[in-house]
Amino acid sequence: MLRLNHSPEKHGDIFQVINHYHGEIVDLHDNRITIAFNGTPDRIETILSLLEHFGIIDVVRSGIAVMKKHENNNFTNDSATRE
Repeated sequence: MLRLNHSPEKHGDIFQVINHYHGEIVDLHDNRITIAFNGTPDRIETILSLLEHFGIIDVVRSGIAVMKKHENNNFTNDSATRE
């Protein structure tokens, strides 16, 4: 997740990077925009290098997160099975 300086002049260029790398706008307020990205460390480094000249204020990196798949992939909704 990162926070950038934002101005109307930079709007199109910033949104082009967001769309290309499937980022998600978390907050847009006055002259600041907060964006979440996910991907490999190399991909995140590429995104940061593309956005660096816009004025990165903060960067937060969570690291790698993994969730084990359910073995038989038969997911049920608990509330539906109780009825």
